[in-house]
Amino acid sequence: MKYVCKICGFVYDDAKEKVPFESLPQDWVCPVCGASKSDFKLVVEEKSKKSNKSKNKKSETKFVEKSEDLQKLSVAELSALCSNLARGCEKQYKFEEMEMFKTLAEYFSKIAPPVQNANVEALSSLLTEDIDENYPNLVKVATDEGDRGTLRVCTWGEKVSRMLASLLSRYQKEGEEMLENTDIWVCTICGFVYIGEKPPEICPVCKVQSFKFEKIERRASV
Repeated sequence: MKYVCKICGFVYDDAKEKVPFESLPQDWVCPVCGASKSDFKLVVEEKSKKSNKSKNKKSETKFVEKSEDLQKLSVAELSALCSNLARGCEKQYKFEEMEMFKTLAEYFSKIAPPVQNANVEALSSLLTEDIDENYPNLVKVATDEGDRGTLRVCTWGEKVSRMLASLLSRYQKEGEEMLENTDIWVCTICGFVYIGEKPPEICPVCKVQSFKFEKIERRASV
């Protein structure tokens, strides 16, 4: 049998491991993210049941009805999606898949048309919408479904969004002076943005150490 971690997606396969999952001690934790044994769920594999008559019939093509919730993504949104998926694969040590998603993200980024009406006010409005509406709605759904992984993403995402909104507010008041004689750092784990000569020792959002921060190089002025 197989058991999957509800936090990071790691799969514990009884057929490949020396000790069956049920025989593991209760204090055993996920080797990838450190989640407890209780955070794993049994993977139920559905087996198609065919009668002798159905075996002789040709397989029929089944079409999935399109959901009304689906929406078409722009090229820029596809780039962002693939970039996030690359990060997710990196966290799960799926480096081959990570490189594929990186390649796709770079491709979509190159062909993406310029964003129309891109300004600080529009960006601030989008962040406010995320903080006041989108995250609360997502948290409610995740809570109802008992999805701890999504709840963690929501917690981090909302904090990062609030930080970005705060930085935008400062920028509207101070302008370019806000960025003079300082550097910009981004946490590679949660996306927290920090402005200072060096990154914080511990990320205020996800609590990783400073070496997980990347310095953002500024574009040369034309």
